Amino acid sequence: MKRLRPKQDKRSGRDRLRPKQDKRSGRGRLRPKQDKRSGRDSEICGSLSRSFVSRILVLVVLFLQVVLFLRLRVVLFLRPFQNFIAIPDGEREHAVRMGELSGLPPQKEESFIPQPPPYCSDAQLEAIFSRFKTPLNQTNRNKRFHTPLMRETRCPDESSVQAYFQDKKRIGKDADSFLGVNVGCNKGLDAIEMARLLSRNPRISVKDWSKAVSAKSRPICGVPKDVPLSNNNIQDQTFGKVHCIEPMSSTVRNLKKALHELKYEDSVVITQAAVSNYTGTARFPNSDVSGEEAKSLKDCEDGGSATADCVEIPVYSLDDYLREQGVLQLASNNNYNGSASMIDMLLIDAEGFDHEVLQGAFETLKRVRYLMFEVHINGNWMSHSLVKTIKTILSDFNCYWAGRNNRLWRITNCLNESIENLYEYKSWSNVACVHRRETELAAIMEEIFQKTVGVK
Repeated sequence: MKRLRPKQDKRSGRDRLRPKQDKRSGRGRLRPKQDKRSGRDSEICGSLSRSFVSRILVLVVLFLQVVLFLRLRVVLFLRPFQNFIAIPDGEREHAVRMGELSGLPPQKEESFIPQPPPYCSDAQLEAIFSRFKTPLNQTNRNKRFHTPLMRETRCPDESSVQAYFQDKKRIGKDADSFLGVNVGCNKGLDAIEMARLLSRNPRISVKDWSKAVSAKSRPICGVPKDVPLSNNNIQDQTFGKVHCIEPMSSTVRNLKKALHELKYEDSVVITQAAVSNYTGTARFPNSDVSGEEAKSLKDCEDGGSATADCVEIPVYSLDDYLREQGVLQLASNNNYNGSASMIDMLLIDAEGFDHEVLQGAFETLKRVRYLMFEVHINGNWMSHSLVKTIKTILSDFNCYWAGRNNRLWRITNCLNESIENLYEYKSWSNVACVHRRETELAAIMEEIFQKTVGVK
């Protein structure tokens, strides 16, 4: 049988099965090339070094993951005990924002929004429903306008809120300034009360203002009393502005006259305009009776009052108004980095157009500490849901019905089907809201609610 020989190389004539020989020694390269320093095979050394480095990297990554996991566990474990840490009044909120309590990196103020209040118990829901229960088959306007909810909340008592702002120790950028806004300020009584409270200036007097305005129509809820100021309050006087925005021409003329006589220009700004969810112009009633209430944009719309004498006035969204006034840089500064002022108090009395004002205040509401608005049978409130407004536009606020004798009934997270239906039966009521960022004021208002409802 013929013996098969391996194929030979044409150049060398040698079998290709033999290893390629080294040019210098003439020997076959049976072993890999050795490292000159260590004397070890270079390929083996390279593979060992690469394997060692990769193992070190894996160990480092695993170690970092364990450290981050343990840190997160520690933070979550200590979070329930943060309230027991002794911190001076007024500094806890700042410390949380800066990450000193949470153990996490400093947060932007925009992202720091505490959790909403707990849901009301069945006993609390029953107490609220029993207190405000209304026969829903009433069609007579006079009867509808005098519901249990209206009788409790049409002229609210804000003494606890006033005490909070009177004693509040301001920190940060707003330490020596204040900012208030009164939409639909009418005779200006609430705006002047706000200016006295926030400025802590005893020279500003609601009583003196009421005499200077000398309006022909009497306020439905009466003339508010001057907030008492202690010596400590007077020493802590601050400077700022309260914006009194009023659409009626005759009332604005009277307000500006009183402002000049009493020399309150340093603390109060009066602007003739209507506030809604757009910016432009609109027609508004021009009554000869200064300070007349219950007039709105609807009186001059198609199908409005036939006897209304209407004039054209400017209309602003609240965001656009504050941009124009230069007190809020909303367009370029969307976070709480100290570049824009906080609004201490926002009061809305738009005769049933309060929902439209809130719609046009998307950026403004991020800066508001305390808000009060009306829910009215007049205007456009009948076509809007109060519950939906609180759940959407005011989702960062805790909202309450504001009642007489310093009483509050919570709306946020205190609802069931029967209560929601009850709240859509509107007459005339006031809602007070606190931004959850204002933890101290939120705690005060929640405590008042618990005392008001009387059950847990």
